[in-house]
Amino acid sequence: MESNNALLSVVFSALGGILLLLTDFAGWTEPTSYGDNDYYVFIGSEYAPLFSQLLVAIMGLALLATAYFSYRVMQGEQGLVRQAYQLAIGSLVLVVVSAVLFFIIAWDATYSWLDVGFYGGLIGSAASIFFLRQAN
Repeated sequence: MESNNALLSVVFSALGGILLLLTDFAGWTEPTSYGDNDYYVFIGSEYAPLFSQLLVAIMGLALLATAYFSYRVMQGEQGLVRQAYQLAIGSLVLVVVSAVLFFIIAWDATYSWLDVGFYGGLIGSAASIFFLRQAN
């Protein structure tokens, strides 16, 4: 049963990390003289501040590290359950804090939203917390 929970943690945290690294975290709309323009927060975005891109990269790498530790737990290293669990909690906190910071920064935008990267990180880290808790 422990290896099944660790496997599910590997799947969810890896998927969440990949979605954070490869898709948009959030976006906003600003009016211009030509109409409304949409802007997105992702790694390599020319419109998103550097610190937000770094936060997205850190969140994605933390979830991939959670997947790695969960894989090692699945291989029988039960001593790593606690580290993987703490890393998943840290990832969840970072995802939520980053979303709050995004909405504070994009307060004056016409419209702002959370995107696939956010939901992948949120669901991936929350599911990993659940399955690692069960593995412990």
